[in-house]
Amino acid sequence: MQPAIPNLLVSLFTWRPRDGVTPGENFLTEAFVHTLRVNAAFRSQWLTQLLGQSVDGSSLVIDTRASHSNTDSGTTIFPDVDIRGEFASGTPFALLLEIKWGAAYVPSQVIKYDRLLASKPNPHLVFLCARGADYRRALNDTGKFKAQFHPLLWESVFASLQSAAADCQFSKELLGFMHHHGLSPGEPISMSMAEGYIASKPILERFHRYAEKLLREFDWSILPATHRDIESAEVRDRYGRVAIEFAPSWNGAVTIGFLYDNKDHGVPFADGTSNSIDLMMRIEAAPKAKGRDPLNAAIRANTTAVRNAGGVVHFDSDGVNRNRHTLFIAQKSLTDFLSSSVEGDQLQAMYGQLKAWSEALFSDGMVGDALAQLARG
Repeated sequence: MQPAIPNLLVSLFTWRPRDGVTPGENFLTEAFVHTLRVNAAFRSQWLTQLLGQSVDGSSLVIDTRASHSNTDSGTTIFPDVDIRGEFASGTPFALLLEIKWGAAYVPSQVIKYDRLLASKPNPHLVFLCARGADYRRALNDTGKFKAQFHPLLWESVFASLQSAAADCQFSKELLGFMHHHGLSPGEPISMSMAEGYIASKPILERFHRYAEKLLREFDWSILPATHRDIESAEVRDRYGRVAIEFAPSWNGAVTIGFLYDNKDHGVPFADGTSNSIDLMMRIEAAPKAKGRDPLNAAIRANTTAVRNAGGVVHFDSDGVNRNRHTLFIAQKSLTDFLSSSVEGDQLQAMYGQLKAWSEALFSDGMVGDALAQLARG
């Protein structure tokens, strides 16, 4: 193994950019190599699985800085990863890795590696990539190389590391990094997922019906004068919500309805999870809209009253709200309104909450005045 104690930060600091290698690709390479160095269980398991026989761990040298002279072109080649050592039997081997994350498979690069291995004992060549298309192209070229060629996907590395990460904190962090960046095996579509989606489709129809009934059958004089035109308001399904859009202008639009996908709105659901349904009320404006700041100030002046009205409330730049257009959003879990099995009772409970938020927010007239000013531009 390496004579010095492996240090990832030292490895990253000494890296020099090379043509065709992105910073992210370099970071991932160093993190992977560091994991090989510090996690003996993973190192032994992965190399044994790859090479077809166990290795002598004490003989290994793992390098991301190795240089090789290309006698044909008179240039120097720097393989992404160079691993040398001996099998448990004492027989030497050589292994070079070409690593890709984002960049495409380039056969000529791998051919250069193959030539470097021509004089090495038990040569092995790995092409490690993220995309299935690159993996399949490399797999089709398997017979073209003199070294034993191993096309691999990062998701296979993830699976191997996952089974050997229990005693290595850095391995767990690398797994988290890989999962975050889509380098882990994806979850296949299951029968239960398909059946769950089919079963959920009627609820979207319910949302439309409930939103239309809220719009047409309840009193919206609780909204500022600029937003009371029922005929121009619409119920629409977009941005992960089915909502009434009171929008004389999108700068200052008020939306009221059902949030079922929170990715666009950028807030947790009211129960703190990322998978729920909320009754919601929202005010939005473009980040650079003229008059946004006075509206923000008017909304925040009613913070205590709105929060006392129930549910969860988020404001612009409050550290939780991640949608820059959202000045205000109030949410409450849909299940809180379903204690009765009667549609009318549920609608009345929902309207009661929407009315409480509206009165807390608009009763002093400050937010209404700011909305009117914003609409005038």
